[in-house]
Amino acid sequence: MRLTRDEIYPYKGFHNCDCVCRIRVYEEPNRPYVVIATQLPENRGTSITNFAEHLAAQISLQLEYPERGMRWIEHYPAESRRLIREESFTEVRFLFDPPLKGMKDPRWQSLAHLKQETVVIDTGDPDIGTVVVVGYPHPRGFKGPEWRDMTREEVEALVGQPV
Repeated sequence: MRLTRDEIYPYKGFHNCDCVCRIRVYEEPNRPYVVIATQLPENRGTSITNFAEHLAAQISLQLEYPERGMRWIEHYPAESRRLIREESFTEVRFLFDPPLKGMKDPRWQSLAHLKQETVVIDTGDPDIGTVVVVGYPHPRGFKGPEWRDMTREEVEALVGQPV
C-alpha cells in the first residue's frame, strides 16, 4: 500500500475542546483504505478512542473513493500512555454507510489478546475471526464497539511498510 497522507490532524473533541492526533492514510486501488490514527502525547483533549466514530466519519468524508471503505487503526505510542508503557495498535471496525457518508457500529478489535479471550463472537470474516463485542448507545446512532489489538508487525504487514 502507498502512504498518501501523513499529517497532524486538529479536531474539536467533546465540549468543543481543542484536540490533535496524527493521521496516516494508506491506499491501494480497489482495496479499503487503511487509516492509522495516532494518539499524540500533546493531546490534552478527547482521546482518539473516545472520539473514534467522529474522527472516522470526518476522515471518511475526505477520502477520494469512500465507497471502498476503510480499516481504522488506533495507535498509542509507548510515550502517549500514562499507565501502560507499551505501544499498542487497535483496529476499530465500523459499518460504512455510503448514502450517509458516515461510519456506524464501531467495533474495537484486540488482536494481541484475542486468542486468550474465551467469550467471543464469530464475525464470519476469516481475516478477523472471532471478537469480543461490547455495546453502548450513542446519540448519533453509533453502537456496538468491537476492538482487537494488533501488533506492530501485523499493521506493517497490512500496509506493506514500516509505520
